[in-house]
Amino acid sequence: MSELRKTPLNGVHKEARLVDYAGWEMPVYYSGILEEHMAVRRIAGMFDVSHMAKIMVEGPEAIDLLQFCLTNNIARIGPGRAIYSLMCNPQGGVIDDLIVYRFSDEKYMVVANAVNEQSVYYWLEGHLPDKGVSLSNLTDEYALVTIQGPIAVKILKPLMSENPSDMKYFGFAFTNLLGRPCVVARTGYTGEDGFEIFLHRSEWSIEQTEDLWEHLAAGGAMPCGLGARDNLRIEAGYPLYGHELSDTINPLQAGMGWAVKFNKGDFIGRSALEDEERTEPVELLVGFKMLERSVPRQGYAIFNGEEQVGHVTSGAYSPVRKEDIGMAYVLEPYASAGIRLEALVRQRRLPLEIVSKPFVEIRAGKV
Repeated sequence: MSELRKTPLNGVHKEARLVDYAGWEMPVYYSGILEEHMAVRRIAGMFDVSHMAKIMVEGPEAIDLLQFCLTNNIARIGPGRAIYSLMCNPQGGVIDDLIVYRFSDEKYMVVANAVNEQSVYYWLEGHLPDKGVSLSNLTDEYALVTIQGPIAVKILKPLMSENPSDMKYFGFAFTNLLGRPCVVARTGYTGEDGFEIFLHRSEWSIEQTEDLWEHLAAGGAMPCGLGARDNLRIEAGYPLYGHELSDTINPLQAGMGWAVKFNKGDFIGRSALEDEERTEPVELLVGFKMLERSVPRQGYAIFNGEEQVGHVTSGAYSPVRKEDIGMAYVLEPYASAGIRLEALVRQRRLPLEIVSKPFVEIRAGKV
């Protein structure tokens, strides 16, 4: 068994419950998932997400490679802006969902899910032109810290050379924190306002990275683990690869059609997705709430009478709503809010109701 990879912040996680996540030793919680969850919703929380894949795409043909390999229109963002997109296979299935940061006209950083680091890199590499583009896997070169929550701006402001409140949503800046250069982006995956901070190891030692973590904590941010991060994204109705997204699920089924731009030219999966757009998807992604107390788990079957009509993809207890919620794929006739179905939970049928997503108010982007 190979040794787990460790982030530059591994030393600050000694009090956390650590797990193997995508080959990385990562904190699942510190004080407790629900406490950390509510800190993000009410005050602020900070996460070590250095395990996320970071792939630099450079050269005069970089934009053409990204336009062909991704579904969104990357060309419409300028330097200092980021964009969410999907990477699809020829059948329209999702290889990964990711964010592209445009550093300059010929330099882009692709940030993808840790579990798909190699898949995304090799997919881009497999479609490289003969010249004009270079790829670099910089996952181990950067620490990545995210601070999320209502007072994230307040905490970051005294540490940052620029005013973080001036930054636009999905914008980023080459700036300084604690007098050291870094990239700060107004992005995140919790539904709250917040920032993601990229720290290159040539500029930030492990000790300096840990010092930033301590400054954020001193400002009021609670250390949070992957458990709270997952709960938060479920409340926000955000999909996660391996749950709501996979290489056999297309973006239209998942309600992500807004990130597929057919007017930008050819891209991998376009033909299959155009065919899908012309027909009603057989299954659709929905939100639901349990009508009896039971946390739904991925894979639970969903029934209408004796007919199985879907399956759960994610579930959690929502401390904001104080009820058990989840997302599921169900047959199209059962995908409307208000419809009641049943989930098979440990050989028992428990009632649920289809509801609209997101489950909570999304504050991200209201800046």
